[in-house]
Amino acid sequence: VSMAIAMEATQALETQMILMLADENHLIRAEAARALSGCDSARSRDALRQALLDRSVVVQKSAEQSLHLLDRREWP
Repeated sequence: VSMAIAMEATQALETQMILMLADENHLIRAEAARALSGCDSARSRDALRQALLDRSVVVQKSAEQSLHLLDRREWP
């Protein structure tokens, strides 16, 4: 996930990042949520909104931050 972020390849790997939001490891879910901040699509936004309900607070916060970043990009 970190490599995809560094290479700015998260958009190309969007489906895989969304699937990672279901991983059993909360750190992987949190990183996937963070990576989705680079994917401004309805699918990513929906997945991040669902991640706001994750059992892990770390994942919830990552999803919240990603949605915030995506929302900021919409405004000049």
